[in-house]
This record gives sequence, C-alpha cells and structure tokens, in this order.
Amino acid sequence: MVMGVIHLVAPQAKLLPLKAFHSDGTGLLSDILSAIYFAVQSQASVINMSFDLQSNSDELTKALDFANQRNVICSASVGNDGTREIVYPAALQNDVMGVASTSNLDQRSTFSDFGDAIVWVAAPGEAIISTYPFGTYGAGWGTSFSAPFVAGAAALLLDQKPGINESQAAAAVAHAVPIGPNMGNGRLDLIQALAANAASVGDFSLDQPQHQKAKIQIPLGTTGVFTFSIVALQGFTGTVDFSVSGLPSNIFGSFDPPTITGSGSVALTLQVDSAAQPGKYKLLITGASGTLLHSIDLDLHVQQ
Repeated sequence: MVMGVIHLVAPQAKLLPLKAFHSDGTGLLSDILSAIYFAVQSQASVINMSFDLQSNSDELTKALDFANQRNVICSASVGNDGTREIVYPAALQNDVMGVASTSNLDQRSTFSDFGDAIVWVAAPGEAIISTYPFGTYGAGWGTSFSAPFVAGAAALLLDQKPGINESQAAAAVAHAVPIGPNMGNGRLDLIQALAANAASVGDFSLDQPQHQKAKIQIPLGTTGVFTFSIVALQGFTGTVDFSVSGLPSNIFGSFDPPTITGSGSVALTLQVDSAAQPGKYKLLITGASGTLLHSIDLDLHVQQ
C-alpha cells in the first residue's frame, strides 16, 4: 500500500520495494541496514521508511549518513502512539524528514506522535486508499501512510531539479500549511514545495571523465593524480571547496585548484610516503558549497 501512495503523488517514479520486516511487523536491525545500503548502492534517489524504532543505534546513523552523503533523500514515519516521544529514524533530522499524520480536517490525527524533535512535516494518514494485494484496493490509517506522501513529493522535486539533496528537499518541503504547535513545519503542500524548489539556487555535480574509472594505483614513495570535473547545474555560480577523507597514515592529498567557482576541472594529487602501508583503501572526495554536498568514491591501491 505504501508504494501505491508514492505513485499517487509521483505516478512516473520508478519503485524499488525492499522488505526488511516480517508480516507481523517484527524485524531485525540488520535487515533494515541491509535495505538502506542496498537502496543506496542501487542508485535509489529517495528512501521511504514507514517504521519507527524506540532507540537509535550507531549503525543506523552511519547508514543514513551514508545515504545523505550520496544525496539520497529520506522520509520516515514518526509513529502511532499519540504521544510526544523520540523515535528513530525520524529524530535523525540531518538525514531524514520525519512525517506525522493529519486528518481530513487538517488537524493532527489522534494516533499520530508529535513534537518538533521528530516531525519535519505532516501529511494525510487517515483512510488513505491505495493498492492492495491481488489487484484490489484498501484503506489504511497511520503515519506509515503519511511518510510516502513526502517520499512522492521528493520524487517530484527531483524531477523538477535533478541532483537536489536531503537538505534542499527538506527546505522546499518546509514551505507547508501551518497546523499548530509540535507538528514541524505543517502539512505538506506540494504547490508551495515545488515553487520553493524552483526558486532555489542552482546546484553542481562532481563528474569523473568517462574514460577514467574512480580508482588509482600508486607505488610507495611516489605520487599519483586523479582528475574530476565540477559541472554547474541550474545556473549555479557558487564556490566549491574540496576535501578528501579516508586517507591512511603517511599518505597526503592536495587539490589544484583548492576551490572552484562555477564549473571547471580539479586534480587531486596523492603523495604516498615510502613508510605508507601497501594495500587498498576507500577514499571519499567531497565538494561543498554552503549546504550543497556531493561526493565521489575513489579506490586507492598502494603498491609495494
């Protein structure tokens, strides 16, 4: 039924259903983590999580940080206990938009959890008609049916402006209809969200040359250079700063140029000291401009 709600909002969205829970609603954290990583590695642009957990884990935070770093937009339901409580992943507001439920009267559903610490926005969650097994339709109640409205909205925002990230999508969705305290930014308003997204500043992408794979081999005591490009999108004119993470001891990196305004090419020079440890390493090159973040994975092979 959740998938049907996403298509109700974004009929052209491509769907990737992933099962992390049993039919009775129970499940393992390991299955949730596997689903998140699988979605990101399958190049999903949006992840909807129609569940809530009473406690957080470092591994769940790491998985959603991983999704955020790769510009995946995430939404999650806030729970159906009708109380003000902290639940996850909705409380991880740097990575996720938590979604509460509203009634047809534009009021908080009595069953919906609330509180600005978990609610970014609200959406309808009562008597939601959607697809059901065996070619039929059914009605559902709960914040699990509210979250996919926001996931569908994210798909529309991406269709309007490809490449936007979690923070940009959240900023657009925040242009909502106020419905009282403890309900985040209010009830989702697609018209306002799309208008805000259209008026936002441009974006950029990090692209590597098609003939060059994102890997580099460097012998001990030498240097190697990996080149990539900054491509301005939607009239982007900002300045992009660069960083690289994952460098092991005795390996040093520098960018030329260290910043770029608009579009251009960048060279990352890696200096491998003779005291470095041979092996394979995963590096992450990140370009940042304000709240805009984009990354490239780079495989480094230090040879003997």
